[in-house]
Amino acid sequence: MANANELIEKLYRTMEVVHGEIQAPWDYGVGFPMHHSEVYLLDAINAHKNANAGELAKQLGISNAAVSQVAKKLIGKKLAETYQIAENHKEIFFRLTSLGKKAAAGHRKHHKKIYADFFDYYKRLNESDIAAIANFLDTVGQSILCNRPDVAKKSSFRYWIRCFFGGDI
Repeated sequence: MANANELIEKLYRTMEVVHGEIQAPWDYGVGFPMHHSEVYLLDAINAHKNANAGELAKQLGISNAAVSQVAKKLIGKKLAETYQIAENHKEIFFRLTSLGKKAAAGHRKHHKKIYADFFDYYKRLNESDIAAIANFLDTVGQSILCNRPDVAKKSSFRYWIRCFFGGDI
């Protein structure tokens, strides 16, 4: 059994691997690599029909300016396009192009593949094991938040906290 220091070292090595996966652009089947920010905005556009920049920003926990900046990249890469609806000519909405839909599907396939081992392992755990792991992750996350308030202020970190720990900070 690993002692506490070994467990923390394993956690930090795992976090470095996850961070590397997030930072490295990847081709999701469209012929060019996409950055993490691009693919997650793509997914948000796909999941939230008739969403404008403000709604997408709220969903992702980032600024409207960040949504606009990444959306311009998606539009430039022919992954998304803007449109207006008849009832509202004031606002600009986003939707995926066929290439964007292909990238979104490739991203889902990528996650399914990299998470397959995790889900196989998870199925073998009992409720007590799952609760202990969840409690450990909550404790680590809260410790980082309490000891590094500068990290808590970063938009992308708020998004990940919502994804992994639930709620908002």
